[in-house]
Amino acid sequence: MRQCKNCSRMVLSVVIVISLLLVSIIPQIVEVRSEGKHKLIWKKNLDGEVWGVCWSPDGERIVAVGDFNKVVVFDREGNKIWENKLGYYTDDSSISPDRKYLAVQVGPYDLYFYDMETGEVTYKTNTSKKELHVICSTCWSSSGGYIAVGCDWGYLYLYRWLGEKATHEWTKKMAEDCIYCVCFWPGRDDRIAIGSLDDHVYLVDLDGNVLWKTKLDSDVLDVYFAPDEDCNVAVITKSSLYILRADSGKVVFKDKLTTEHILTSIVLYDRYIMVSDDRGIIYIYEWDGEKIEPIYKFQATEEAIPFGYGLSFNPKYNLLAVASWDCHVYVYDLSEVVKTTSTPAKMTTITLISTKTTIYTAKETITVTKTKTLIQVETITLRETVTKPYTITKVRTLTATVTKQILVTIRSIITSIIETPPKISNEALIAFMVIIVIGLAISLTIRKRG
Repeated sequence: MRQCKNCSRMVLSVVIVISLLLVSIIPQIVEVRSEGKHKLIWKKNLDGEVWGVCWSPDGERIVAVGDFNKVVVFDREGNKIWENKLGYYTDDSSISPDRKYLAVQVGPYDLYFYDMETGEVTYKTNTSKKELHVICSTCWSSSGGYIAVGCDWGYLYLYRWLGEKATHEWTKKMAEDCIYCVCFWPGRDDRIAIGSLDDHVYLVDLDGNVLWKTKLDSDVLDVYFAPDEDCNVAVITKSSLYILRADSGKVVFKDKLTTEHILTSIVLYDRYIMVSDDRGIIYIYEWDGEKIEPIYKFQATEEAIPFGYGLSFNPKYNLLAVASWDCHVYVYDLSEVVKTTSTPAKMTTITLISTKTTIYTAKETITVTKTKTLIQVETITLRETVTKPYTITKVRTLTATVTKQILVTIRSIITSIIETPPKISNEALIAFMVIIVIGLAISLTIRKRG
């Protein structure tokens, strides 16, 4: 009986020691797992609400516009390149694909075109010549030949860009309410996706014909083409994320995001979807072609991220620019979150060397006889002999290369998992040893008294 009591006391002492050890170690593990993978590179206070940001196509310049009556251009490190002071607010910026020109809304009706290098205004136009149409969105086409401008009351303007000035092509009523976002189909100028506060997404051509329209659950606040061969369209409403087929408008995916806040902007790159809300939170999802999976979120700003132009992603450096009503521009490095795919170099076809050696040996054997007939046979046989091994070798080499790429990817994932747990500090080891000694002393004391 006494031995049972001693055993139970020993077990109790060991349990107490282990519990104390876990209590000392668990906070360190939790702290490391909660560390953010995003990194703030820089932020700038512009003394007014920032309503939009836009990276240049080469990823070296960023434009900021807003309620501070300026157009401001920074380099990638946050150094100011130039600014243009104006008497009105600025909004809805879009940079030409050749990086030479910048289109910006100035005030409710004017559209200014800037030289990106000098900051000089090269051309001005407006949407108030016949009727007062407030500008709500702008987008440059992939070739740089056209600019689409969405306005209130559902009107769409199309301009042709001639190098230093723009000509007005047409104005047409496309929707029943404000066109809040416009986006050209990547790689072609004849398709424009527009999102409206009438709860619809439209696809129109360069003549203003509606090719399809799709009704969603509420106001369409942003629309973005995916830069891939499938060319889906990502759309956000107040609380839902949609993926549509660009050629038909068919909804292939819908998810009511688990947030109580209003969604504001969306950006797509590769398989990643980045969404912001009116509390300054960024949500990052991964799209596998059928569904999305949430992979990361973080508090990016102190106040709301604006609608439509609040986010801009720089895929060259994995930098996300964020505009905010807290008067700041933020630039975050997402290299640890967004693993953009790059095509591995296709090299390593070493097996061709040994194949050539075998073929040349056969050639020497055939060319011993010098008759005319044998010379013709030698030529035909030599071509067949050279062709077949090369065909087989290419197929086998391609298969081996793909296998190696998959193995490299798996190893990188395992490495990142192994690096995550922190090392136990010297202080923790000392505390651990002290706890063990105390526990053993307690158990021995209990045992002697028993």
